[in-house]
Amino acid sequence: MVGVVRYIRIIIVFLISFYFLFVLINNCLFVEANYNYIKHIVYMDSLPKFVQSQCWRHIPSDLVVKIFYALIVFIETLIFVFTFLGGIKMYRNVKKPALVFNQSKKTALIGITLSVFQWFFVFITIGGEWFLSYLSNSFNAKRAGEDFAILMLLALIFVSLKDD
Repeated sequence: MVGVVRYIRIIIVFLISFYFLFVLINNCLFVEANYNYIKHIVYMDSLPKFVQSQCWRHIPSDLVVKIFYALIVFIETLIFVFTFLGGIKMYRNVKKPALVFNQSKKTALIGITLSVFQWFFVFITIGGEWFLSYLSNSFNAKRAGEDFAILMLLALIFVSLKDD
């Protein structure tokens, strides 16, 4: 049974890796849509009128939007690399003793932790709470961020469990 659980953990790590590969492809090939999404969040221009008193938080700067976009793509690249390489390390050690297999998870766990950071801190905390995107009907970073943060936390817990 241990072998099956190990393979399931490896599959989950690779699923996360390939998800972020596709996200990277979209963010690099479909820049306009994703860039504009971030721009509306940072500019706070899609919020209801009753929120206008809080719009002092907005940063109407294309340079800042470009920096945010580049940071998000950079973090996604790190997540992809760490989870992909971590999945390979785990696969190479799948039949080795528990101690070796558990140590081989470190790279993947770094990648998944970065994903939790991205979804929870960048999208929920900064996008959702600071820029109040949760109040926007069109550009709500918090809603999707919550779903993915929960998924990544569950993956982090499951993959990090020690094999005996």
